[in-house]
Amino acid sequence: MPYSFEVARRAIADGFLPDILSSDTSARNWRGPVFDLPTSISKLVALGAPLEECIRRATVAPTQLLGLDTEGYGRLAVGGRADVTVVNWTDEVTLPDAAGNTILAPRLEPTVVLHAGAEVDIVPWRGLPSA
Repeated sequence: MPYSFEVARRAIADGFLPDILSSDTSARNWRGPVFDLPTSISKLVALGAPLEECIRRATVAPTQLLGLDTEGYGRLAVGGRADVTVVNWTDEVTLPDAAGNTILAPRLEPTVVLHAGAEVDIVPWRGLPSA
């Protein structure tokens, strides 16, 4: 079953969130409907999921599951790896699901990305034009 806003909305309303948030950015999805992880998080928040829980489930939870937290991944600490993404909310844009439905919602947009403390170039979002 493809990702559906209606199914996700009902699950979130019933208190169900995925344990781990990720994005399927395979060749068929990175130009839509998935695009990237910030867009996937934005969709869940627009459907009612708490932002803080979405961020935790996309950062801390996967590193703990994979045992990478002991290497400093998934957390910020003095002297740590400094893998950081700074985001801002955009104006509302049209966000699609895999079933062909859309919602109008703000989107998390990376403004600064650091990998091991070094700044990484940011590419423009490949999403749909604003509605």
